[in-house]
Amino acid sequence: MSSQYFVFGIAAAITIGVQSIGFTLAYALRTEIFYDRTKEGDARFDEVLGKKGGRMKPLTFFVYWMAQAFWVYLISMPLLFINSSSVKQSDFAAYDIAFATLFGCGVLVEIVADIQKAWWVRSGRPGHFCSVGVWSFSRHPNYFGEIFQWWCLWAFAQSSSESNRSYADPLWWACIVSPLFTMHILLNMKPTGLCNAEGENLQRYYDKCPEHYSAYRNSTSILIPMIGYRHVPMLLKRTIFLTSRSTSTSQRRITQARRKIVGSNQIKTVFDPEYERYINLKVMIALVYLCPEDFEATDDESEEY
Repeated sequence: MSSQYFVFGIAAAITIGVQSIGFTLAYALRTEIFYDRTKEGDARFDEVLGKKGGRMKPLTFFVYWMAQAFWVYLISMPLLFINSSSVKQSDFAAYDIAFATLFGCGVLVEIVADIQKAWWVRSGRPGHFCSVGVWSFSRHPNYFGEIFQWWCLWAFAQSSSESNRSYADPLWWACIVSPLFTMHILLNMKPTGLCNAEGENLQRYYDKCPEHYSAYRNSTSILIPMIGYRHVPMLLKRTIFLTSRSTSTSQRRITQARRKIVGSNQIKTVFDPEYERYINLKVMIALVYLCPEDFEATDDESEEY
């Protein structure tokens, strides 16, 4: 057990050391050289790297760099647990094979989802939202694949415990931080988290294709891929399948308020920022001051909820 704690400490020190050296080299070489060569890069770093005309911000870049190093260390804890174990296994048990296979399935789902989404984007985004392939079984299959594989890796690591009571090994339970942290990043963090994708970002779909997207949401799980989601009881949707009543209701009321205020014959075909702000302001006032009865769901819309 003590050897595992020692390896965890060494791994953390090495991670911090390597990342610090990498930051120094990146700053010295001015990583724009690499970006200019490849014509690619992460646009989220453009400002701190000075690619938008300003000066590079080394301290800000250092914070970003070390935050990612800490992120990598947290999610790799199950792997560190396995590699630091002195338990010798000549063959995989059925338990190991099962979770190794499930881990591979999670990776495969994520890869397929990303490829299918990329093909859909290249084809011109037909239908305004992606509902092809695995996206017809889950609204966020890539998130599911990422989360699922880290839970499988954590479970897989259990057989490497040096404790006599492996399921009570505190070090193995500490590794649960890996899947939990991954879930937190993908479900709760902005701007890429599921809370954002299933929140304010939904307005674009309800503006462009409300009926089509409403039917898609009604028949497609928010995260866990499955067939026949339309027939799942609402209690299970709001617990196991993470469907949010508050988010769905809010979005429905916003859409209905826009329809009442703008009117079917008054919607502009050309986007006007001033007009859009005016309409959004009226929608906010309506939702705050008008009676909820003014925004009750119609028979068609209530089926989704």
